[in-house]
Order: sequence, then C-alpha cells, then structure tokens
Amino acid sequence: MIEQLRQFLETSGMSQNKAADRMGVSRSALSGYLNGKYDGDIAGMDKKAALFLEQEGDRAELKKLDIPYVETGTAKKMKGWLGLAAWLGQLGIVYGGAGLGKTTVLKQYAATNPLALLIEPDTGYTAKVLLQEICHALDLSERGNIHELTERIINCLKRDKKNRSPRDAHRILLIDEAEQLPTRALESLRRIHDKSGVAVALVGMPKLLLNLKGPNSEFKQLFSRVSVKMELGEMLPETDLKQIAAAVLKTNDEAVLQKVVKTAKGNARKLSKLLLIVDYLLQVNPDVDLDDDVIEHAETYLIH
Repeated sequence: MIEQLRQFLETSGMSQNKAADRMGVSRSALSGYLNGKYDGDIAGMDKKAALFLEQEGDRAELKKLDIPYVETGTAKKMKGWLGLAAWLGQLGIVYGGAGLGKTTVLKQYAATNPLALLIEPDTGYTAKVLLQEICHALDLSERGNIHELTERIINCLKRDKKNRSPRDAHRILLIDEAEQLPTRALESLRRIHDKSGVAVALVGMPKLLLNLKGPNSEFKQLFSRVSVKMELGEMLPETDLKQIAAAVLKTNDEAVLQKVVKTAKGNARKLSKLLLIVDYLLQVNPDVDLDDDVIEHAETYLIH
C-alpha cells in the first residue's frame, strides 16, 4: 500500500501535506508512513491509504460538466441589441431579473467582437476604480485623479475611433452589473460617452433604472442620455430553457425536458445548477437512465 501511495503522489503531483489533510492524518504521520518510520497503527494507516486512493480514483474519473454557450432566442435578441447600440454609438441599458444569463451573453459578445470592451465591476467599485479598470483594459496608465483618468480614456477612444474605417468604428463599452456602480461612476461613463462618441451598454438588475433616474428623478441629465433600452423581464421563456437543456443533456425526450424546465422556473442560473447535479448523478450511477426520477432527485439538492 505504501508503494501505491508513493506512485500516486508522484504521478498526480499532489503534495504530502494535501494528501495528509484528505486522509485525515497528521502530516508527520504520513511522512513517517511513507518512509517506513511510522510506529503507530500500520494496519489502520493502510486502510486510510486504500480509502484515499479509491476516493481519488473516483474523483479523477468524474468530470465536471462544462455547460456550453447556447444561442437562445433571448441571447440572439440581446446580441442584436448590443450590435445596434454599438452601430448607433449610443448609451443604452439592458435590465432584467437575476439569473437570466446576461453576463453569459456579454462574455460571448465580447469574445466574438474585438471592438467590445467588457468591464465586470465588483461590489464597492468607486468611480476611480472603475476608470482604472477601463484604463487597464485599454493598456493605459492607471495613475491620476478621476479627471485625468477620464480624459485619458476619452482621448484614447477618440483616437481609436478616428483611426478605424467607418465599418469598423463601432466600439462599445459593456458594463456588467451596472446597478452596483455609484452615481459618480455612472456620471463618468456618461461623460466618456458624450466626449468620445463611443457606445456604452449598462447591463444589470431593474434597480439600474432607479439608479439612473434617482429616487426623486434628480438625475435627469444622466437619464436623458439613455437612448436605447432592452427589458428582459424576470424569467426566461420556456423555449430558451428547453433549448439549453436539450443541448446540454443531449436529449429530445419531451417529458424530461418539460420536467427540467418546470424545475428551473424561468431562471438560467438555476437551470445550470440543476444540469450540473443531473450530470453528476448520471456519472456516479452509470446504469441509471436519464428520466423524470433523476430530475426529481437532482431537484432535492437545490435551494428554492
């Protein structure tokens, strides 16, 4: 057993410390065991080593499902809207409930459109941090105050737009989860749009609308710049969910797809989690066929 464990550590590259943690033994005990100097319960250590190797073997055989991008009807509409906003050079907003796949579409659009610049703000982003992030994406210096950063971005985008042919001049800034940005950051984006003529797409939750207007409509100048919008609602159409499920599970079984759609309740994020669990259950139970029972079993692991 010692030799098997040694070979596993060599081929897998796993450290002794990590192996000891997973086996539930001290690091010094495992070191002594591997070097033939362990004076404790050898039989007990052999059992732990055997169980560890079995579990690691199972872990290696299981593959986490990689959910692909699926061009649903909603995804097509959103990508079309982004293309329109870029072509018009306008400031626009896309808003809808959580878990509708907005971020997935933005990443796909940015990956296939070199003129699209995707920024994904974190909670707590200030205007300066946002501007530094844009500078970083444009390979510009991130030093300076808010005014200096803003002007640097504007000048870069104006040069970029001027140097491209009319057909390729449609750069767009994609700002995900824009509802997290403070008003000063949104105002900085408005100024960048106004001065550079480059399109800006603010994407987020319905709260984004309120942030742009202000609780008492006090941000009229900011909201007045919004030229185009796309509202996604709170739920994805069943056709979208069914299309994703069919592509991932590789099935056209109507009963199974209907069960999946019903469980997902219009939410792409919930659908993804469900599909991951279903795939895992099928991997650990290779003799089980994909049916309603598997979906129901997977559903028990979801938080509703």
